[in-house]
Amino acid sequence: MSVTPSPSIRLQQAATAQVQAALQLTSIGTGGFSLSDNRANAHGHFGADIESIVVHTLRTLVSGSEVKPDAAERYGLG
Repeated sequence: MSVTPSPSIRLQQAATAQVQAALQLTSIGTGGFSLSDNRANAHGHFGADIESIVVHTLRTLVSGSEVKPDAAERYGLG
């Protein structure tokens, strides 16, 4: 037996697909993971601290040719 999604669900799925096609998204969440460490170290471990976010953002911009490849080095980032 198959279930046909309602029109509102299909609309939501279509909108999500359009956004995903237009944007390059990176998940940075740490929810649901347990570490015996403080919040800052846990965020660093999962790449969700501010330094990691900046580096990931620069890499994304470089891959899209929006920023020069030496940007991370120029700003002293990993």
